[in-house]
Amino acid sequence: MAVAAVLSLVVMSGRLARYISAAAEGQLALGLIFPVVFLRMPQLLEVILPASTLLAILFALGDLHEKNEMTAVHAAGVGHGRALGIGMAAAAVVALAVAALSFYISPLGNQQVGRLVAEQGASGPLSQLAPNRFYGLPQGGTLYVGQVERAAQAMERIFLHRPAPLRARAAESSSVAGRQTVVYAQRGYRTERAAGGFAVVLEDGLKFEGVPGGADFLVTEFARYRQQIEAPQIDARALTTVEESATLGELFGGGSAARAQLHWRLSLPLSVLLLAAIALPLSRSNPRQGRYYLLVPAMLLFLSYMALLNTGREAVASGQGGVLARIWGVHLGVLLFAVALNWPALWAGWRHGGGE
Repeated sequence: MAVAAVLSLVVMSGRLARYISAAAEGQLALGLIFPVVFLRMPQLLEVILPASTLLAILFALGDLHEKNEMTAVHAAGVGHGRALGIGMAAAAVVALAVAALSFYISPLGNQQVGRLVAEQGASGPLSQLAPNRFYGLPQGGTLYVGQVERAAQAMERIFLHRPAPLRARAAESSSVAGRQTVVYAQRGYRTERAAGGFAVVLEDGLKFEGVPGGADFLVTEFARYRQQIEAPQIDARALTTVEESATLGELFGGGSAARAQLHWRLSLPLSVLLLAAIALPLSRSNPRQGRYYLLVPAMLLFLSYMALLNTGREAVASGQGGVLARIWGVHLGVLLFAVALNWPALWAGWRHGGGE
């Protein structure tokens, strides 16, 4: 738990920076950063717990080796096979926790993240206009309302600035590309749109069109002017994918992306057991080496394992390979490596003490 807490803080700092960047790009409201961090935490723990299990066994047994206590344990009749069984039993508890996170808790958290991101446009600053404030519009421009009567959706002293349309900005003429529109009205009101967003209906105002700094301006006096305000387009896929939010049952029978996600979820609990089997022989060290002697090789092994699994998942999702070769082939390789590390000690124990 201590190792998992430290790793969580390290990983969370990078994830927090990513969410702040998404907020700066308008993909995530500032008030949702910490709720999203909390809801995505189970998905982080899916990978952190296997790593923490590997490191915890290395630290615990490495300390026993460093103090020569494992020598006394072996002399008392506790062989490699029994120590391996104890370690695997502890790892099985962690594997069950990872399975619960991967199969049930993480998808629920990702679903809630998707709902929060989808709802933030409806609860954004434009949903309830306040007086004497400037609002940036999703498609560019600025809206200012001097006074608001919420009950009647009525507004007074309205200022609206719109830049040139995108097609005009791409035109060859610089005068057309730099053309701006400024509207001022004494009063107006807002109406909701069925397609999303709302419209501002302005009454008794003036409309100015021209290039800032130029002398050629078109001034129009109007009795009624309507301007549509589009709803902000926020893509929840910037934070979570459909497959990550799907339940275990929804992944069965799905496409290549769903199949890759399904086998990734199955791989995470299995990785805990395989890493625990590798950690026991790796923990052997003499007092001169210390308990941290194999920390770097162990972490390189873990990162390589996860990188190969993630590469296999992406290949399966894109239809470039099957799950047996791309994902389960990696597990088979790690299993054979674990057997190769444990076999000499197990064979010696069986020969001299019946497996103890």
